[in-house]
Amino acid sequence: MRYYGATRRAARSGYRQDIEESLASRQDVPSPWSKLRGGLVLGGESLWKRARKILEQKGGDEEIRWKRLQDHVDRAPQWQKRIEAEPDDRWKIWLRVRALGQRKIEIARDLGYRDGGSVLQVLKRLESKAQKDKTWLEKMRKYESLLSSVES
Repeated sequence: MRYYGATRRAARSGYRQDIEESLASRQDVPSPWSKLRGGLVLGGESLWKRARKILEQKGGDEEIRWKRLQDHVDRAPQWQKRIEAEPDDRWKIWLRVRALGQRKIEIARDLGYRDGGSVLQVLKRLESKAQKDKTWLEKMRKYESLLSSVES
């Protein structure tokens, strides 16, 4: 206590100041959480591969959900360019849900919609129109075939 000050109050103040200065000088140290892979692995490439292999062999609901999410993350760079190039916002929404597996509420927030129900309505209308309009149906089938070829 005497190191930081003669009184308890001065010692606390001195200690706090010393800690703040110490932490301020270490702002260039990156957070280890930025390297977290798949919300699961904090480690090197070999650990990442081992964890993925173990999870792919499991058949539980959580493992299946994690694998699907990881598959969407893996193919996101391929689809991001297609989505950006798509001129129709409805198709962009459809691709974000079907190709990237994004949650409807996340898309709704990005677009300024109140909730995910708005996105669901866009999807329903688009799929309904595709059943009636031949060109839309062809476009949907084209995207679906690209999806299945990327997945396999």
